[in-house]
Amino acid sequence: MGESDGPCIRFTGQISGLDLRGRGLLQHQGHTFRVPGLLAGESLDYCLESDGRITRLRVLSRHTNANLRVDPQCTFSVRCPACTLRHGHHTLETSLKSQRILSNLRRE
Repeated sequence: MGESDGPCIRFTGQISGLDLRGRGLLQHQGHTFRVPGLLAGESLDYCLESDGRITRLRVLSRHTNANLRVDPQCTFSVRCPACTLRHGHHTLETSLKSQRILSNLRRE
C-alpha cells in the first residue's frame, strides 16, 4: 500500500479521469482527489499531508505519460492558473469544454 517517507506516506496510483476543469481525478480509500497537471491514465507516486482538518495530495513523481500529453507551447504554463490543459492535446481541451457546456445545460 504505502511506505513511510518521513512525515508523509508514499502511495502509487493512477489518474482515472478528469473533472470539468481539467484536473486529474485520483481515488484513494473512498476519497476523490483533484490533481492539476495530470491526465487520465497517468500513474504517479504521491503522499497525503493533513493538518488535521484538510488532507492534501502532493505529487512526488509521474511514471507514465498519457497519449494525449503534449509539451506546452507557453513558457508560463507551469505558473499560470489559466492554463489548466496546456499539457493536453487540443482535442482533449475541446472535449472537456463540450462536456462542461452540456453539464451546464442539464442544470438549467
